[in-house]
Amino acid sequence: MLFDGDEIRVRATDHGGDLLVITFTHRMSAEPTEGFAEVALNRLNVSNIVFISRRPHWWQVDDMARAVAAVCADPLFARAGRRILYGSSMGGHAALHASNALGADHIVLISPQARMKPEAAPFEGRWREDVAAIPDFEREDLDRGLSRTARVTLFYDPAMPEDAAHADLVRAIRPVDIVPTRFMGHLALACLRDGGRLGDLLRAIVADEDASVLRHLVRQARGRSLVYLKAAASASLSRGRTTDAGRVIQRALALIDEGLPGHRQQVAKILNLAGRWRLDVGDPEGALGYHHQARKRAMRTAESYRGLRDFHARQGDLDLALAYAEKTATAPRSKPLDAGRVKAIRSLIRRRASAG
Repeated sequence: MLFDGDEIRVRATDHGGDLLVITFTHRMSAEPTEGFAEVALNRLNVSNIVFISRRPHWWQVDDMARAVAAVCADPLFARAGRRILYGSSMGGHAALHASNALGADHIVLISPQARMKPEAAPFEGRWREDVAAIPDFEREDLDRGLSRTARVTLFYDPAMPEDAAHADLVRAIRPVDIVPTRFMGHLALACLRDGGRLGDLLRAIVADEDASVLRHLVRQARGRSLVYLKAAASASLSRGRTTDAGRVIQRALALIDEGLPGHRQQVAKILNLAGRWRLDVGDPEGALGYHHQARKRAMRTAESYRGLRDFHARQGDLDLALAYAEKTATAPRSKPLDAGRVKAIRSLIRRRASAG
């Protein structure tokens, strides 16, 4: 163990050579046992130093400066002729801010947060509890921390407002190579993994491939990622392109039938989307079948009932829609919008009663 503090651990593995990859863990509710990409880098026999956060403190702790100093004093770091910093989300935040101190030659960022200080990122509201628990952000200084000489490769979804705003903060300081991850939201890492291209991506990064190669790998991953297919189909349905949506949904359903590994929630979302599509094309019986499949898959979470709520609301059965809306709003993984749907359906019922 290169550094073992109360808030951060740092582990180094020397495989020889002059290449060193330094990674930072992304946000996790529990302390991870492994560093970000640590296992994959060891499989590739690439020397690595991994920063492991013990909690979601966004690296705003005294341990960070001590950990960086310990790394800089290590012979493995001193020997390195090429240093790549690699991180996703909270890990990307660390890679950005530590890149100057760690003498980065290449910074690879997947959906990073450039700044977390509320005044500097007023658009960011996804991790309010984390931010509220941080006493101050005096250690956060992107202008000083970001290397001006390293190559920067930034993966993000331009259609996701928060991630796009963070990307703009980086681009305002210096040029970057952009790898768009459209329809992947903040889950680009999961999409690349599900699409079977995460290992190829790491090999391309280690080989110092051009951004065009990285963009090609992202395009290859999309066709086998349920996250991507769900978002693409949803966008098509919202624009009235039912034929395009149907083609994408059928692709996703085929992957589910193949047994593609996928989170139950993501599978349920695809099934609910399939139900919405079938109703759009005039097949209510088929739509209801998909919504009931989603109910079973989602294990009594909010996604179990969302599709059925919306189906019955569109069919005009407001009493049944309200019953499912109330279940949705009180189930695990519910969202504020679910409570809003309860109010909206109750309002429609009152208006219908008044009109009658």
